[in-house]
Amino acid sequence: MDWTFIPAYLVLGAGIGFLAGLLGIGGGFTIVPVLTLLFAYQAFPAEHAVHMAVATSTALIVESILLFVVTRRRLGFHVFIWGRC
Repeated sequence: MDWTFIPAYLVLGAGIGFLAGLLGIGGGFTIVPVLTLLFAYQAFPAEHAVHMAVATSTALIVESILLFVVTRRRLGFHVFIWGRC
C-alpha cells in the first residue's frame, strides 16, 4: 500500500460525509466512482477496481448498521425482537 494516498482517502471520507449529511446524498452513490478512480490510479486492474469500490462501500454500510444496532441496544431501545428473527 502506498502511504501517500492516506490523505486522499481522509479528504474523500470527509467530503463524502459532508455531502451525505448536508444534502442527503447517499454515500455509496458518491464514494464508489471516486474510489474506482483512486483504485485505477493506484494501478489495480481495471476489471477489479469497480468491484473493490463497491465492496468497500458495502463494508462501510455493514459497519454502520452494526454500530447503529449495538448503540441502540445499549441505550435501551429494543428495535428488534431478537428471539423471533
